[in-house]
Amino acid sequence: MTMNEPTYQLRRSHGVGYAVAGFSRACLIRLIDFPDMPLRTNVHETVKVGGTALLVRTEFPVENRRISAAYKRVRRRNWWKVLTGFFRTNRQLRTWRLGRQLLEYNITTPRPLAVIVPRWYQIGVEAYLAIEWIDGARNLRQVALSLSQFTSTTRRSFTHAAATGVGELIARMHEARISHRDLKATNLLLRKTASGVESYVIDLDGAQHHLRRLGWHQRFCNLSRLELSSRELPSISNADRLRLLKAYLDASTAPKPQWKTAWQELREITGQRALRPKRRAA
Repeated sequence: MTMNEPTYQLRRSHGVGYAVAGFSRACLIRLIDFPDMPLRTNVHETVKVGGTALLVRTEFPVENRRISAAYKRVRRRNWWKVLTGFFRTNRQLRTWRLGRQLLEYNITTPRPLAVIVPRWYQIGVEAYLAIEWIDGARNLRQVALSLSQFTSTTRRSFTHAAATGVGELIARMHEARISHRDLKATNLLLRKTASGVESYVIDLDGAQHHLRRLGWHQRFCNLSRLELSSRELPSISNADRLRLLKAYLDASTAPKPQWKTAWQELREITGQRALRPKRRAA
């Protein structure tokens, strides 16, 4: 995505669609009128099936070519959230806009392509989000579970590069005053390239843009989510987690604590998080 990539909007009786300028207008009309169609046809892979979300890999016409994309249907968990939605920007529209912001700040995330949201008076109607698929990328959990296939030298080289890249990515996000309360291993993508390891942040439902610079307690709370989920992966060592934290601190421009102090505070917050009851999976 280029800086300030232009977008357009279409309003129809079935809902409202927003898309990047290169997204086919005819396709956006079909998505507004029949938003479930990509979930039933031309599905290359079903990525996630949950009580509130369904995510598949499909294709859409963008800039006169068909590109691979993730297409997600989301419904609100309960009627209270449906009713409060009258007074808030639709969550998927907010996520789509936030993804565009991240790219403008040079924070790597999949390019948002289109979003379909209900009209304000349509109660309980699902929203739909289309983002570009990152070919060759896998989430951190998938990568960690596959590391046993590599030699110790290759594994060490990869984990060093990945830890540094992820730490720098999260630092750039926090420096842009964007928090992400769900920074778990499955919400970070990694892709090996000839020059190293690329990292991407995904699932921006848990992200928020703040007016003020993030404080260190809030930063550590975000990092503790990743710290906790990485402890479930034996191939990720304490040394890898510490390397990520040091890369994060090095890339942060805000006045910061020494790495030993930061490491201790992060582990304390992670320990407190580990004692909380687990949330019901969506």
